[in-house]
Amino acid sequence: MKKPYSELVTRLFLIPRQLERLFPSDPVEIEQVIRVRESDDTALTDGAEVASLDGLRVVRAALFYYFDALDEAMTTLPDSTDLDTAYWRAMIFRRLGDIDNAKIALRAAGEHPSSNYLHSRVAEQSANMAKQLTWDPYLFVSMAEQNKYGDQESVDELVYLQKTEFEVMFDYIWRATVQLEPEEESL
Repeated sequence: MKKPYSELVTRLFLIPRQLERLFPSDPVEIEQVIRVRESDDTALTDGAEVASLDGLRVVRAALFYYFDALDEAMTTLPDSTDLDTAYWRAMIFRRLGDIDNAKIALRAAGEHPSSNYLHSRVAEQSANMAKQLTWDPYLFVSMAEQNKYGDQESVDELVYLQKTEFEVMFDYIWRATVQLEPEEESL
C-alpha cells in the first residue's frame, strides 16, 4: 500500500478547521505557515524522488493556501504558465476576492484533468454543481463573488466546494510531483 503523503504533510493536514474562511485576510495558523516556510524539500517529501521542481513549488504554495497564507502562496508559485500553476493561481485569486484575475487564470488553465473526478466528488452535496456536466470553476468563482457582495445563503456549500477542490487539486499535484515509495506491509 502506497503512502499518500509525506509524514510532514500528513501531520499538517491533521490541523483542524482549515479552509473554512472564503476570503481570509491573514493566516490563522502562523506556526504552521512558518513550519512550511522553513521545511526543506527533503522534509516536505520524506526525501522522495521529485518529478518536477516547479511541481514541488506548487505543492508548497498549496500548503500555504491551506493555512490561509495567500500572499505567500502566490509568491511561491512558479512563474510557469502550465495548467496546474494557472489553476492554483485562480484558486488563490478567488480567495483573495480578486474575481477578475481568478477568471483570467482559469482561462489560462483550461479544463483541468481532475475536473470530472472533482465533479463526481461535489455533485451529491452541491445542487449548483450537480446541474453541471463537469466541474465548473467559473460557477464556483461566480458563487464566491456573490458571497463576497453579501449573499450569505450558500456559505456552507461554498466552504464544502473549497475544501473538496483543495483535496482533489492537492492530491493531483502531489501525485504528479512526488514519488513516494510503497510502505512495507506487515505480516
